[in-house]
Amino acid sequence: MNKLIIGLSIIAATQVFAASPNDEAKSLQAQQPPLTWAELGLMRGFPPPADKLVTRKNWQNPPFNRWAFQHMDQVLRTAHLSRGSGPIAELPLELRDISRLTFKTKKGEHSSVNEMLNSTYTDSFIVLKDGRIAFEAYFNGMSRDKRHIIQSTSKSLTGSAATILIHEGRLDPNALVTKYIPELADSAYGDVTVRQVLDMSNSIVWREEYTDPNSEIKRFEQANLWEDYTEIAKKGTYAFLQTLKKDEHDHGVKFHYATGNTDVVGWLIERASGQRFTEFFTQRVWSQLGAEHDASISVDINGFGAGSGGFAMTTRDFARFGEMMRNNGQLAGRQILPSGQVIDTVLNGNNDQFKDTKYAKIFNSPNGFYRNQWWMTGNKHGCYFAVGVYGQLLWIDPTAGVVIAKFSSWPDAVDVEKGGDTLLMLEAIAAALE
Repeated sequence: MNKLIIGLSIIAATQVFAASPNDEAKSLQAQQPPLTWAELGLMRGFPPPADKLVTRKNWQNPPFNRWAFQHMDQVLRTAHLSRGSGPIAELPLELRDISRLTFKTKKGEHSSVNEMLNSTYTDSFIVLKDGRIAFEAYFNGMSRDKRHIIQSTSKSLTGSAATILIHEGRLDPNALVTKYIPELADSAYGDVTVRQVLDMSNSIVWREEYTDPNSEIKRFEQANLWEDYTEIAKKGTYAFLQTLKKDEHDHGVKFHYATGNTDVVGWLIERASGQRFTEFFTQRVWSQLGAEHDASISVDINGFGAGSGGFAMTTRDFARFGEMMRNNGQLAGRQILPSGQVIDTVLNGNNDQFKDTKYAKIFNSPNGFYRNQWWMTGNKHGCYFAVGVYGQLLWIDPTAGVVIAKFSSWPDAVDVEKGGDTLLMLEAIAAALE
């Protein structure tokens, strides 16, 4: 039986997942939560049976991702990111039972927080209100001290790290990428600026198609050592980025989501700082955050950290990063990111590049934009977020003082319905806590 942990209490899921008492809401029978990795028998036995074995070939596929996302250090080659020796940034408890809160889905049906957490393959979920834990839940064998891969929400952490170097004048956002990485002169990045790559408005031939083995994203995963050891993997990420080509339109015209851009940002951080990306992020961000636990990041054959999707961390530490952003780069009295750069991220994007894209519709953000690897909604609360495939999410509502982190292991990399309804749930939670 799955367990739901709310704050410090553990309650059987069948007890907590009750129908909403809201008289105006349609009474829905709570869905049974999906099977846990233990119930599925994954990685059980010495050795595990072949059909229960999680490998580099199947780790992102269902049901194997139910185990893999919580055990990345056993699946991929990873680097250790130390929390340092400083004090932990405390997150006091001020618990509120929001499990029965209801909201309308995109289909117009009423659902509760309970039901959404069940139906969206949640591994963990935490809500902070003004820096205090209002709600916390763990499923599928996940716990407070376990790391979970954060997939493409990593991009927002990497973009934020780059703003440190921009603030210090060591990385010029208006300079060409080739000022720092001349090896990219004959690629899609030969005539693009740092700013255009940070905001993904560069022209590039890139298909973010996770089910197409020949798409750029799937070949990129080979370069990152996320799949079987291939010829692409032997050369690594640096070499793969040099093979990418420019699309037919000009740079700076439209937003085009391309995971490879973020690892170019990671490479820029290395050249501008003179440190490996993993070392810079550890020294300037993670060890300063007041994290409770060490983090990790997947690395390729060259030891290059996959800042585009490879971070793994605990749920509370993920929320701490969001709380630091909500407070303009400061947490527990420490200024970790330059406050001006956080404000720049939140305010200075280009809606003209973004408004006509599919993402504006998916995220219900017609007034939104993408800046420094963060997604801005442009809504009345000024909400912004980091999002990753298979249901990873970090949501920040500065008006309501709310930060919400969610780790999941969806069966599909992209599920527009699950993602859209999750955002509606988060908006409802923030409104209830405001």
